[in-house]
Amino acid sequence: MGRAKKGTQTWLANNKGDMIQCPYQPGQLMISKKACSKRYKLSRKESTPTPLKGDLFHFSFQRGLSLCRTCPIGKKMARTHSVAS
Repeated sequence: MGRAKKGTQTWLANNKGDMIQCPYQPGQLMISKKACSKRYKLSRKESTPTPLKGDLFHFSFQRGLSLCRTCPIGKKMARTHSVAS
């Protein structure tokens, strides 16, 4: 486990400029700018979650994306980071 932690720390040090801390997701989530852009764009396409349809994982995923729908950071990232859909 020590080797994996060191590898993660090295990767984060090398890619720090591409990472942001999301203030809208729980647990001080560190996310790449590209992933933030992708989540924002996906949240704008997804419909409102219906708790009685689909599985619990999909509902939880949509619920998490709902926080991205009106995020000003995600909106900025979507303008500056092109993401293939």
